[in-house]
Amino acid sequence: MGFRTKETQEQYDQVQKSGHLERGCPLCTAETITDFQYWKIIDNKYPYDRISEVHHMVIPKRHVIENELTEAEKEELIIIKDTYLGQFYSYILEALTGQKSIPEHLHFHILVPKEL
Repeated sequence: MGFRTKETQEQYDQVQKSGHLERGCPLCTAETITDFQYWKIIDNKYPYDRISEVHHMVIPKRHVIENELTEAEKEELIIIKDTYLGQFYSYILEALTGQKSIPEHLHFHILVPKEL
């Protein structure tokens, strides 16, 4: 059993099988919910809806992996985590390297859990 409901997981699996990354990075073109200088918060199209009421992602505006972040990007991420995210979210999650569906664009999942 995963983090998504059966319906959302089936939609996600279909997109994965369709070669979704061949059409470009979906994170780069996602609509911004909250904007910072180097980072933005976006909605997750395939949320962890079995466990969360809210599931967004915080991503760098540049299409980069973690070791390509600039010092300014790293500093702003720390500020965002320390001052902003805790006001609106309960958890931040990052999949490990082998589990990332979009490994070329760093992203962190930010969640508000459901009352279980």
